[in-house]
Amino acid sequence: MGKIIQFNKKTQMRDHLSMTNDIIFFLVYGAGTKESNKALLSLLNVVLERKDPITEVKIVNTVHKGFHPGDKETVMDVKARSEKGEQFNIEMQASVQLFFGERTLIYGARMVNSSLAKGEDYDTMKKSIVISFIDGVMFKDTPSFHTKFELRENREGLLLTDRLEIYFLELGKIDDSKDPEEMEPLERLCAYLKFAGDHRRADYVEKLLDTGEEAVLMSDQVFREITEDESLQDLLWRREIAEHDLATKVMLAEKDGERIGIEKGIAAFIQDYVEDGREAEAIIEKLVLRFDLQEDEARQYYETYSDC
Repeated sequence: MGKIIQFNKKTQMRDHLSMTNDIIFFLVYGAGTKESNKALLSLLNVVLERKDPITEVKIVNTVHKGFHPGDKETVMDVKARSEKGEQFNIEMQASVQLFFGERTLIYGARMVNSSLAKGEDYDTMKKSIVISFIDGVMFKDTPSFHTKFELRENREGLLLTDRLEIYFLELGKIDDSKDPEEMEPLERLCAYLKFAGDHRRADYVEKLLDTGEEAVLMSDQVFREITEDESLQDLLWRREIAEHDLATKVMLAEKDGERIGIEKGIAAFIQDYVEDGREAEAIIEKLVLRFDLQEDEARQYYETYSDC
């Protein structure tokens, strides 16, 4: 009789250990360890393409071990500060969210607001930089996977201030048929983020590693270490179960809405998401999509039922 292979949640979770997973992305670049900081430093220098590279970076939002995804205090964005005081917010998004541009602007505005202490002169304001990696396509009208936004005059291109920069890296635009040797450093890094952990693309990832690209090598070293951690696999498993539970609640709320009326269904939908600790803007976005509402209608429903 042949050997019987037993499958359990540990082996099944191997297929979910991807760099496009926001938890893994956070642990690779936001853990605050020596190796993680090196990986983050390499990532920032490749993305920003500066002549004066950053030499030191510090994580300002490390998360304690054993945290549960979905907790209200859990933040999967990597928040960091350079040796010059520049502020960074780096995140991985599994898809393009509704109103993602506006959401990113809010993040940037909050960072700018916190970059100047009370009573300080404006010329001491530190630069705030938001970097979003997206496993999809956000800007369909441009072939470039790397876009940078600044505050500029729209006809002459005159820069108002360089204190805020917003970057988007669209992994959905990466051409995986291209030889890694022919890629630019940032393109190699994005290709690695897109395919690392995908057993079907193991050979391609090896070619990316063979280029010797520092950001890829540093990232891969940390990625391999953390994905061997069984506690991480348990964490991801719990998250998947929690998402299934939430989806079931949503389905029941929708069915209830069909039975007792759309408004009561919307109220139940909002209350379920509020109880699960979801942010207001995220709930409003889901209301727009799920119930085909205008944004102002969804916002009114949220304000009416979120405190019930």
